[in-house]
Amino acid sequence: MKRAYSILGLFLVMSVLLSSCSILIKKPDKDVLYVNLIWHQHQPLYYKDSDGIYTRPWVRVHATKDYYDMASILKNYPDVHITFNLTPVLIQQLDDYAYNNAKDIYWVLSEKPASQLTMDDKQFILQRFYDANWNKIIAIHPRYQELLDKRGGSTEEEINAAIESFSEQDFRDLQVWFNLAWFDPDFLSQTPLKDLVEKGRDFTEEDKVFIRQLEDRLAEDPALVASVRVNPPESARLTFDHVVSDRLQDMVETNFKFYKRVTDDRQFAQYFLDWLFDRFREKHHQDKS
Repeated sequence: MKRAYSILGLFLVMSVLLSSCSILIKKPDKDVLYVNLIWHQHQPLYYKDSDGIYTRPWVRVHATKDYYDMASILKNYPDVHITFNLTPVLIQQLDDYAYNNAKDIYWVLSEKPASQLTMDDKQFILQRFYDANWNKIIAIHPRYQELLDKRGGSTEEEINAAIESFSEQDFRDLQVWFNLAWFDPDFLSQTPLKDLVEKGRDFTEEDKVFIRQLEDRLAEDPALVASVRVNPPESARLTFDHVVSDRLQDMVETNFKFYKRVTDDRQFAQYFLDWLFDRFREKHHQDKS
């Protein structure tokens, strides 16, 4: 009996506590709709070939077109709250690109000089470098659309015919446009990508690899790498700007137009150097662990 009274007493106390809590909770207005916005970002684990090259580019190109930009837009809307969920397998592959110099076959064939493309390379490029939405990505860039029209269909006969009709310049432009078109429009409206979009055609090998070459030369400077690893950003930046200036002068003959843009346009130079320093520091500061 005593146990029964104890249980009854506990029940009454809990009832009082719960009822008082319900009084304190403000009832929501009837016209308010609470929405939880969640973006679930995922890519499967793409396999690598015998040379350690990813066979698909989708982690890379969706990162340059969607994953980063979708989140970065929110900085302009501080009162908007959205959840972005990146799956572990996606993060694993993004890290592989960012920190391990991983590449995919599309990237490898894009870097290859157009004059050195084999028949197999050309066949792959003509078949796969139009892997984008034809209406929303390709059609908005006249030269890219022109190259698609020139190729025609994708049957074996049509691809073989296109191999014969495409010039070295056509292949080089196609190499550039596949990668360029897979950047978000916000990035394409900013330098240095804006310059390539405005140029549109007749790209050179220097247009393709100039920034990559500059990054490689910076990475070959042990003092710069050490400075980034051990010094705070403001100290490392002084060393970085000095080394970049020297390396740009070393490369002036390969891309004089870009060099002049950096030296003559202060706003562009500031944007470009900030962007380059952030990329360099993120990679090499991570390497110290």
